[in-house]
Amino acid sequence: MEEKKKRKRIPYIPKPKIQEIKKDIPFVRPDEKEIRKILNDLLCEEARPEGNLILSKASDGQVKEFMTYYNEDKENICCMVLDSIKIKLVESGEMQMGTDDWFGKPMF
Repeated sequence: MEEKKKRKRIPYIPKPKIQEIKKDIPFVRPDEKEIRKILNDLLCEEARPEGNLILSKASDGQVKEFMTYYNEDKENICCMVLDSIKIKLVESGEMQMGTDDWFGKPMF
């Protein structure tokens, strides 16, 4: 009779412990080439330059939020994040709001 191979057991890590481990990993901002690739996947051709400009001026926390939603395949929320970043940049005076801009306009 053949002897069964023992499977390696993966240790059980409770969910709060996993969240603590994730907190310890520092956020690495994606480089410009990776951001362009993401925006090519996410936005139409006309909106890409503005999206690139917004993300280049965004803080690490804002880019992290954008990347979180992108990695979860929530494209609509990514665009909403770009809207909110643009509004904050316009309020702070770092960007101007144009009439033909794709982001930063109120939805309703």
